[in-house]
Parts: sequence; structure tokens; C-alpha cells
Amino acid sequence: VDLGIINGMTDTEFAPDEFITREQAAAVIGRAFDFAGGINLGFADRDEISDYAKMYVSVCAEKGVIEGYDDRTFRPLNNITRAETAAILSRCIGGTAE
Repeated sequence: VDLGIINGMTDTEFAPDEFITREQAAAVIGRAFDFAGGINLGFADRDEISDYAKMYVSVCAEKGVIEGYDDRTFRPLNNITRAETAAILSRCIGGTAE
């Protein structure tokens, strides 16, 4: 929180036991790796992505860190799975996220 990488649910609540959504994960990864860029969302459900997360989802997708699904959706409000988390971390650590 102090580094600005992950935020609470509100200014006074962190909610440590809550699940994290795919758009929240993109925002955390984007902040951690200082990703920035334009917004170019080719996902069929791009209108469902929260405004705060759009740039991070766009840049993470562009860099191949977080992928969409075969039906061209991102599913921003879905909880992220352990498998997706492992794949994302592997791409970040493995150098894809440069």
C-alpha cells in the first residue's frame, strides 16, 4: 500500500480476505512493473472493465502478461485463478513483461 502497488477497497478498508478480480490483478501488476501506455482494448467485453483498470489491462494484454479468453473476452470481474496467477508471474519473471 505504501508503495502504491496495491490499494484497499476504500480509504479505510483493505479487505485482506477478499478475492481479487482479473482487472484488479492487472492493475497490481501494472503498478508493480510501472506499466504505462495508451488504452487499446480489443476485448469484446471492454465496456465492463473499470476505468481505473483500463490502461493496466490494455498494457498487460499488449505485453502478453495477462491474456484474454478464446471468445475475445477479458472477464474483468472474474476472480483470478491460481493457474492464471502462476502464468502471469511466470511471464513477468521470465522476461515477457519488459
